Amino acid sequence: MSKKQVEEETEELPEPQRRDIPLAAWAGALLVLAALFAVAAVVAFGSMGRSSIWGWAFSALGVFSLLGWFLGRRGTQQIKADQHSKQRALLGVNSFLSVLLMLILLVGVNYLAARRHKTFDLTQNKINSLSPQTQKALDKLKAPVVMSYIYYKKIGDAVREPNPSAVSVLDTYKNASDKVKIEYVNAAYDVAKMESLDPGATFNNFSPLLIIQSTGKDAAKQQATNVDEQNITSALMKLGSAKAATLYFLSGHGELSPDAAGEQSSISQAKAALENQNYTLKNLSLLQGQSAIPTNAAAIIVAEPRVDLAARELKALTDYANGKGRLVLLLGPTAQPLPNWNKLAKTLGVEAREGFVVAMGQGEYVESPQNILAATQGNRHPLLRGVPENVGVVLPKARALQTQTVAGKTITPLYESSAQSALVSNGQIDPSARGPFVLAAAMEPASAQPEMPGAPPPSAPEGARAVVVGNADFIRDGAYELFSNGPFFLAAVNWTVGNEDLITIPPKPPTTNKIDISDSARLFAILIGLFVLPILTLIFGTVVWWKRR
Repeated sequence: MSKKQVEEETEELPEPQRRDIPLAAWAGALLVLAALFAVAAVVAFGSMGRSSIWGWAFSALGVFSLLGWFLGRRGTQQIKADQHSKQRALLGVNSFLSVLLMLILLVGVNYLAARRHKTFDLTQNKINSLSPQTQKALDKLKAPVVMSYIYYKKIGDAVREPNPSAVSVLDTYKNASDKVKIEYVNAAYDVAKMESLDPGATFNNFSPLLIIQSTGKDAAKQQATNVDEQNITSALMKLGSAKAATLYFLSGHGELSPDAAGEQSSISQAKAALENQNYTLKNLSLLQGQSAIPTNAAAIIVAEPRVDLAARELKALTDYANGKGRLVLLLGPTAQPLPNWNKLAKTLGVEAREGFVVAMGQGEYVESPQNILAATQGNRHPLLRGVPENVGVVLPKARALQTQTVAGKTITPLYESSAQSALVSNGQIDPSARGPFVLAAAMEPASAQPEMPGAPPPSAPEGARAVVVGNADFIRDGAYELFSNGPFFLAAVNWTVGNEDLITIPPKPPTTNKIDISDSARLFAILIGLFVLPILTLIFGTVVWWKRR
């Protein structure tokens, strides 16, 4: 057969017959669309829960897309195979396997992220991070704990979900330890669950309540009315404590008492903070029926005495301080000298001068308030580890202290006034006394080594510990929450008692970073985002499609 005859017969062969089947043309796109809907369903279920409407909607769309792909593939099988059919089949299989591999990777990443949650806190003051004290408390958990957040939201309320800020704090704890489980209880509907958590309780003014329960044989329960790190961590530490320590407030000399009422004498905020840290508070009188310090006293707190000590009281407190006693002495200006209290302060290594410290300004003094900064001598004392470094305390009309040398003791200044401060005595400025003045000091055994930067906190040494402050007004209601007053008081008590892990956790106020721009610049940014960028994207996409069509 000649070459010409072969060409003629080849030209007479019929062309492959094709049908106009729309789904066959879109089969590949439908397969990709099904994979994308599957990924969207996984993400929706993972972030919103199994009852997510979006998750089920994406799942339904994915099923329909997969069905369309299947019908389209059946249509292509009815078309006669041509010389490119094998190539198209290989490309289809390759696309299918690529999409399947990507889907497996995405599902695997979501699964690992759910089981091993990791967040990165990029805020300026690390407001979404837990402090080292909290992490230590979580690491010491022997059994899982359940945190039940009880809130009250009715059907008529605009939002029936729990407080987002509380949810954020609780999620931080859950992500930090696999022993923490969180549950949310709406008291408006799940009354039985609420009563099982707190039997016989009525929901207090519909205010949220957090109940923390440990599981196992040593099951215990704690409550927190404020959902913040300080209260939650304190409750966790209480769960691990076998017994509450007892603090005694000395009475009989006009001191501030945790049971006192009234705007000028109430210290209810300080009382609540101590009780939240698992302390039992009691009053102690060494004049009426008891002249010895109770053996169960974790520490003795003296808050602004106005009457001098009796001789036997002085002896009892001196013997206690010279032994292994723990004492928090908060002094203040008095109308008359108190020689026995001054003797007790000297036993602790501090001389309390008469009068009070004021801040000078333009030749005149300002009595109150007064910002006091931490002493800068040497390393930062371990007592101040939980007190913000850049926020001072407010000690109005504080007495000036002068540290002394005591054998076997180490006296460390904690806070001092500025160099421009002065001492007022008998209503007059003492020209021979100029700042800075020591306003708070800590006493401990000389063998106790100071904490080095980066090193773990040392264990509580044997022997007496004491904190002397020239002011007690900073623990009164209203002043307690100012600046670092509250954290400093709690830190002083915890350090004196020897509860190193209970050094208070300072609050983390949110910071606001703003960019101020003019109205014209704001309008320009809006136009760029709403119109210019979408139009440019549409134009570029059209050009690319036109060239590749």
